[in-house]
Amino acid sequence: MEILIVLVLIVVALFAVLIGTTYFSKVQSEAVVSTSPDRVYDIVTGSFAGLLWRPVDGPGDVNYRRRSINDTGPVISVDIDPDGAGGSVVQVWMSHFTTRGPWVMFAEAAIGQRRKVIRRVQQSDPSGLTPTAAAPATTTPATTTDSTPSANPADAIPATGSAPAAQANVTAPGWYDDGSGRRRYWNGSAWTEHYAS
Repeated sequence: MEILIVLVLIVVALFAVLIGTTYFSKVQSEAVVSTSPDRVYDIVTGSFAGLLWRPVDGPGDVNYRRRSINDTGPVISVDIDPDGAGGSVVQVWMSHFTTRGPWVMFAEAAIGQRRKVIRRVQQSDPSGLTPTAAAPATTTPATTTDSTPSANPADAIPATGSAPAAQANVTAPGWYDDGSGRRRYWNGSAWTEHYAS
């Protein structure tokens, strides 16, 4: 009877691990760094060096598929956008995957590669300040009805009272409500096409 309970617990634990890896493989990771977009591009493509990943077409600026026997590996996509201050906004996500039942094939490879890319990009930041946007900040600039920052820069100071933004009299790059109820990245001068997940 004890052996049966142990086996049931092992099966439940394996099921939980599979559910967790499937969920976390689909999470988007983001980082804002002071490294230039050209340098970030080189770092990102260097993160995929080796035999396990091959470049493919996809929705990101950089897209790599995990090699597999029947070409069912996930595609990791990376967008690299300037942040308006000489740095970069980097978003990494799994843009294509194959499932076997409810499980994502090679989910652990997607999680590991996504973390590797973000870690290398953050390590390249000369300022040492690498805020990730996986859990976006809760600052909100004033917005107008056309979903652009307020024409009055003093009204666009983030709600958390960011002193640098107040002194510069502009809205700092970051994740804000764009007026539609969704969090969108403001690069310091315009909205990007990136939304927080």
